[in-house]
Amino acid sequence: MLHQNSYLAPLSTVLCCVLLFSISSCSDSTSSDDPSADQDIPDLPQFEQIQMQTGAFEEGSFSVKDTDAAPGLLSGANPISPLRPLEGETQQFGGSIARMVASNLVATFEEFHQTNVNLLSGLFADWNRDDAELSGGEYIWEYEIDDWETGQTFYLQVISSVSGDEAHWTAIASLEGQFEEQQVVEGTTALDGSSGVWSFHVDFIEQANEVESTIAWSIEDDRLADYEMEIAISTEDYYNTATGNYGVDGNIATISDAQIDVPGLDDAADNLPVDVDLRDVFHIEWNLETEAGSLAIGDQQFSWE
Repeated sequence: MLHQNSYLAPLSTVLCCVLLFSISSCSDSTSSDDPSADQDIPDLPQFEQIQMQTGAFEEGSFSVKDTDAAPGLLSGANPISPLRPLEGETQQFGGSIARMVASNLVATFEEFHQTNVNLLSGLFADWNRDDAELSGGEYIWEYEIDDWETGQTFYLQVISSVSGDEAHWTAIASLEGQFEEQQVVEGTTALDGSSGVWSFHVDFIEQANEVESTIAWSIEDDRLADYEMEIAISTEDYYNTATGNYGVDGNIATISDAQIDVPGLDDAADNLPVDVDLRDVFHIEWNLETEAGSLAIGDQQFSWE
């Protein structure tokens, strides 16, 4: 099980940098010799649509202080600072300690998720379904990402095959001056986009930076119904992890079997007006309409109306 992470800047930085890169196709846009095969070309998951309903915690009593973005994909980055109470805001939500702590945990859990989503979305930002080449029953896309800040080039080969109502995906990457042909993505998605399991792993060897994540999701009635996340980010200086499950049943949303581990959590806990271990396993439940809810963390139980 993964733990909690407050140092999300490395992934956020990667995302921001990826979105700034220019992506050019490495091959001519061609499809199968059989025009009917075009209809079988799968679509990538719409990662940005995998969103949790956490509006009940938008006015939380904790903030995340961003650091300056790193200049390039592989450049060093300062981590996001530990969560700390805002000046004069510790009595938000009518003084509800339960909701303050829950807001802290939800925000950090969701930031891990969003950082991962942003990275994947950026990696495939200019992927074009129509650029597929069909070879041996597999659809293949090749393109490169140029980091204009560092002058390094990230080469990607995306491969997909369709079986029944599912598509299987892999992505192989190499990075000029860093590594050769790492498989960075493996996943399976429903052709209608309603569900999937997607794993990402990249090891920036020269910088001793590594990112590994797995997400699984299902969408019902145009909203995220079930979601599972496990992510780890490591560098020479720190190791950050988060894991947990999100689900919605009617008007009740939950984040369960969750755990977060990031540097600075002990200091963040010291700023709370209650004695809790923010690294412990937690369960949060809330009503999407009334926003009432409860929090269990370790052997501590809290609730709010």
